[in-house]
Amino acid sequence: MKKLLDFVPVDIIPYPKGLIFIQKMNMEDAGTKLRILGCDFDKREISTLTKSAYFMNKFGDAFKEISEQLADPIGCSAAELSGKRTAVIYDNGEAGIFDRNGNLVWTGDLIYDGAPVSSCAAEDANFWCVSRKGNAVLKYSPSTRRFAFRLGSRDSLAFFVPYHVSKYGDELFVSCPGLNAIKTIDLKTFEVDEYCRFKDPVFKYFQFKNFEIALLSSGVYVL
Repeated sequence: MKKLLDFVPVDIIPYPKGLIFIQKMNMEDAGTKLRILGCDFDKREISTLTKSAYFMNKFGDAFKEISEQLADPIGCSAAELSGKRTAVIYDNGEAGIFDRNGNLVWTGDLIYDGAPVSSCAAEDANFWCVSRKGNAVLKYSPSTRRFAFRLGSRDSLAFFVPYHVSKYGDELFVSCPGLNAIKTIDLKTFEVDEYCRFKDPVFKYFQFKNFEIALLSSGVYVL
């Protein structure tokens, strides 16, 4: 592994050149400042980006309308569903669905087994999320407003404290800091495997072309 960043970003999202990282910086006047960094993996360069570029890659074409309606547009997860709808979810389970024009068409709290779900990975009109306290990975259907599928449970260690889910091809990648491991789910067979294990807790996993990137407790690494 090669360390890419020696800090833990407050948000990481993909964009056409690679990944965007949000760095929280402490200022001398005891305040904080956010710095938006774009990592171009082909050029192997990191540059400063605008807030508009960050929001556009996070929320899609209606980024201005969506971001203005959110109290904390940086602290949420987002994914583009079919029909250019955007799903947004916070760590406390508060969620919303926006249409292609940025209009909020549904909002509610997503709770499973008494605990909030978080993270967001789109699959057509639905999205996958995780229950950190429930040790589960769930598929949510906005059309029925119900969880359509679940793997794992409170008593299972298949996903111990799942923190983040990402989707590439026909696989889900579930980062489990409780196991220091990334687990995969084959969406054709729903078979669960261990993809890789680390010495430190792992919180997020991304792919870009031939690159694999993981967020650990000690920073961001290229695998």
